[in-house]
Amino acid sequence: MRNILANFFIIAYANLIKFYPVRFRETFAEEMISVFEETINRAARRGFWALIQLVLIEFLSAPSILFRVYRDYWLSADSPWIKVRYKIAQFFRFPASSARLDGRDSWKQASLEMALFLIMGLVLILQTYLPFEKSGSGWQRSFEIVEPVILLVTLPILIFGLIKGLPRWAFPPGGILLGYCVIAGLIAQLFPFILVIFLAISGLTIASVWVHSHHHPLPTFLRWLGSSLSLDLTRLSFAFYAVTPSLIILAYDDAQLNNRTPYLAISAICMTVGALGFVRSHKPYHQILALLTGVSLAIWLAFPDKVTHQGGIIYWMSTGRTWAAETGWMFRLWIIAIIFLLTPAGIGIARGRLEPG
Repeated sequence: MRNILANFFIIAYANLIKFYPVRFRETFAEEMISVFEETINRAARRGFWALIQLVLIEFLSAPSILFRVYRDYWLSADSPWIKVRYKIAQFFRFPASSARLDGRDSWKQASLEMALFLIMGLVLILQTYLPFEKSGSGWQRSFEIVEPVILLVTLPILIFGLIKGLPRWAFPPGGILLGYCVIAGLIAQLFPFILVIFLAISGLTIASVWVHSHHHPLPTFLRWLGSSLSLDLTRLSFAFYAVTPSLIILAYDDAQLNNRTPYLAISAICMTVGALGFVRSHKPYHQILALLTGVSLAIWLAFPDKVTHQGGIIYWMSTGRTWAAETGWMFRLWIIAIIFLLTPAGIGIARGRLEPG
């Protein structure tokens, strides 16, 4: 009986060897089977339980041995997968930050940086002017089509941009997601929570910069991301500018669904043109001017939209405090956007003036 079991396990072990790489089998298969056969025959002579114990040890350890063999084979210089390894390594390699990795001199790069603005502008226009919804007012333009686009398109681009070392085209997805979170927080009445999270992230960022500047280097991944920001802080302004689609939704939140005016479409176009002005400008002042112009037109074009829906400027201003409240709301929205756009760029310009040379 023991001999029958021993022969069965030897055959099973010989079949297990077939799972190893071909070159490994060609070199070691005969020797491994010979050693296993000798070992299992000795165990069979000691008794049934000695045989079972040996078989359990050998076969339970087989997966980890297989993993190590394939890992070593994958990393070896003569592996046929060396080209695949090289491509994977290149994909996950963080490139050095460079001012040329943007659309200032390359229309290819400019198209990457502009793509999301074009997509979001088109989505806003389609959602506004095509009959996707019933008549009503309020948050009618919030997330009917915008949400799937943000989650299915923007998030993967942001993740890929982080993998590639945060080039400039990776900043707009972050801004669009930020705007999405702001509107979601307003609708769910969670804005204080989002504000606390934003302040916490800002505090952690400042703490990270302080730690890194005091000779305690951050992990490589964070250093690559930091080098992208330190290269040009207007990139952060560009990220904040990508909140503009959400600002358009907020500015036009009370517009009627029927008898729509063309102003929202013009706002979306101004947003896109402002982004184009930024990506093609070489000087920080021109970049910031393009962003300020784009976001200002995108927000304030909602003013004639409201006037049109109210039957004209005279009638609207005669309705009491309604016009003042709506204008005040748009002004606060615009001021917040301007502050977020100017702060990173202002810090970058001041730093450039203070640096020697």
